This record gives sequence, structure tokens and C-alpha cells, in this order.
Amino acid sequence: MIVRFDADLRHIYCNPAVERQLGAPAHAFIGKTPLEIGGLRAQAEFMELSLRKALETGEEQEVEQSFPLPSGLKRFLTRIVPERDEQGRIQSLLAITRDITDRKQAEEEANSQKEILERVFDSIPMMITYFDKTGKIKMVNRELVEKLGWTFDDWKTENILAKSYPDPDDFKEALDFMINKPMGWRDFKTTTKYGTVIDTTWTNLSFPDGVSIGIGQDITARKKAEEVLQQSHERFRLANLATFNAIWDWNLQTDALWWNENFKALFGYPAEEIEPGIEAWINRIHPEDVDRIKVSIHTAIDSGQQSWSGHYRFHRKDGSYAEVEDRGYISREANGKPVRMIGAMQDITERKRLEQEATKARADFLFAVSHELKTPLFLMASAQELLESLPEEQRAGRFLEYGEIWNRNLHRLRHLIENLVDSQRSEGMGQKITPVPTDISE
Repeated sequence: MIVRFDADLRHIYCNPAVERQLGAPAHAFIGKTPLEIGGLRAQAEFMELSLRKALETGEEQEVEQSFPLPSGLKRFLTRIVPERDEQGRIQSLLAITRDITDRKQAEEEANSQKEILERVFDSIPMMITYFDKTGKIKMVNRELVEKLGWTFDDWKTENILAKSYPDPDDFKEALDFMINKPMGWRDFKTTTKYGTVIDTTWTNLSFPDGVSIGIGQDITARKKAEEVLQQSHERFRLANLATFNAIWDWNLQTDALWWNENFKALFGYPAEEIEPGIEAWINRIHPEDVDRIKVSIHTAIDSGQQSWSGHYRFHRKDGSYAEVEDRGYISREANGKPVRMIGAMQDITERKRLEQEATKARADFLFAVSHELKTPLFLMASAQELLESLPEEQRAGRFLEYGEIWNRNLHRLRHLIENLVDSQRSEGMGQKITPVPTDISE
């Protein structure tokens, strides 16, 4: 819409777009000021104030206003341009107005999506960074703050990346990884605010506008487990790298429950078999775990807590059960009323199986050693009894024979004990022990 005002703020021209947008003919405006036209007084007063300011300062003005029209609420942006004569005196004001309703709605939707994204980021039990194409970090989530110790403000005002990787070569490697964004995951030694070093693994997601999201995990515990289970290191590493969490969003007002695509990948259920409500989760928890988990999650919700975690068994499509670790963030209104819960499930079945294998292997080894210790002790005791049962005049002649039995079995006993000591040392170094039968008759 294009409108021209004279120095008295009266309409002297309106183009056809005015009638199309506002539903009134041009002659309804000509010769009148915004206040004289009537309608919404607050908007008219603000427009006249902006027009006077353009007259007084000689500078262009921008006015953003909302108007309820028959077609609905509309938002307009008006640019007021002073028009001058040959002597430079302002003769009139040209107002060019654009309908910005769609743009404003898009901005509000984008802000709403950003808020949801930030809340999802804070509920995911993984470290999240948001950075530009130069590697400058713009945003981090709660998990990263808790893991590394630096606050949200620290990340905004300081070069925390350099502090996390104080060695120049390590810093260069981390920055190159962020900027060049190679495919896959990469492990790093990351320094926290408190000076401790943790093992982390990272990958990047890139977007067309040049910004990226870095996704990281604290794998310190996993690294220690890998040392204990050295023979299973490669299988364990691949299982962890291939693991993706099932993200869920629970509306506490309606009980509606949303899952991401990884729910199907982890547990095998196609979308058409997943119930829309919380029963999709409750009905698949192992019968021995369901009551405990229901009590724990409702206790967290009802007691004002912000987060919840649980460990339980979850039914797969194929009939088996997965061991899962589950964490969720509880969103509340200003009065503390819980309205929403967002979280993630992690399948830890493989990790639990490896731990059980290690425990069983150690028990089997100790059983085998204890069995073989008894044999030389029995032979030595038998030789002693036989020697003592002989008359004294026969003992001297048989002493060397039985002494050889004692020495041979003492040697075997010492060898078994040395193997046991070595096995304890190996276990402390993270080596898995596999019992090997020993023929004591050799």
C-alpha cells in the first residue's frame, strides 16, 4: 500500500492496494488525518506521532502495527519517507506499507521450534554443541555443562574449546574436526574445568547455512570397561558406536507419547503397532520391573524433581527383552505443575552380557584352580600316611621314595599357586582369564 500525506498529516493520495487491503475506498481517506478516519485510536495516534517525527527530523521512520481486519489479524510495516522540494523543504510524506503477517508468523513459529529444540537438547543424555562454520560455539546443552564444568555464560564469553584441549596439537585436531566435519565418530581426551581428563567421542551434523551440531558422549566408563574386557574390545566398541538412543516425548496432560524413528530400530516395532499413549511404554516393561519403574517415575513427577532415570528390561518385537537405561527431563509450568516429559532410552544389553561373561570366566577359573590344588595336597597327604603306617625299620628305606612324591607334588602346587598369582595380576591389568585344564600326572 502507498499513501501520501501533506504537512498537516492529511491523506492526499491512496493507491488501489489500500482499498483491497483495508476494505474501504480511497475517498474515505482523502483529506483526513489518521485520527479523523476513526477506527483504532491507539494505532492512529502512533501513526501520527511517527509522521510528525519524520516532519521534525527529516529522517525516514519505520512503523510496525497490527490491525484486526475482516480477513483476520494483519501485521503491517510502514516506511515513512519525507519528500522535499527543490529548496530541500519537506512538502509531503510518502508512506509505503507492506503486509508482514506471514513473515511474523514464520518468525514466531521459528522461535517456538527453537525453544522446543533447546528443551530437547537439554533432555538428551549426550553432550550437544551448536557452532558456526569457523568453529565458534554458539550454544551448549545441560549435559555438556555438567560433564565439563563450565557454565553457559563461560561458553559465550570465553574460548572454552582451547581450555578443553590445552595441548596445541589436540586443540588443532578438535577445531579441524569441527570445521572440516569428516564422516563418523572420533575419540578425544577432553579436559574439564577441574583439570581432570575424560574420554569423549564426537560426531558432527552439518546444515546448508554453515552451522553444525556436535554430538558427544563421555566414554570414560566405557574405556575402563574395555580395559577389563580386552578380548571383547572391538566388539564392544562397535556395539557402542552403532548404538542410538530412542527419544520420547510424553504429554503429561493427555498421556500422548511420541517416539522417534530409533524406537523401531532398537526394538523392532513398526509405527502402526505402537500405541499413541503411555501404554506403548508401560505395556512393554518386564512384569518384574514395571511396578518399580512406575513408582519411581511418578515419584519424580509428583515430588517436583526436574529429572528421572531408571534401569529396566524392555520387550522387543521378537519376544526378547533389552536391558535399557532411561533418562528424562520434566518440564513444569511456573507454578510447578508438570506438563511434559522428554527423555531417551539407551540399549545396554551388550554391555551387561559382557560383564556377566567376565564374572563367569573368573568363577570358572577359580573353580578349576581350587580343584587342581586339592590333587597334589591329597597325594602328599597319602604319602605321609603310608610312610607313617610302616614299621620304623622300613621307614628309612622308603623315605626317599615318598620324599620324591612330596617334592614332585610340591613343585606342582607351587606352579599352580604362581599361576593363580599371575592371574590376579592379569585381572588387575584388565585381561580376561580363561581357565586351562592341567594334567597333574605329567
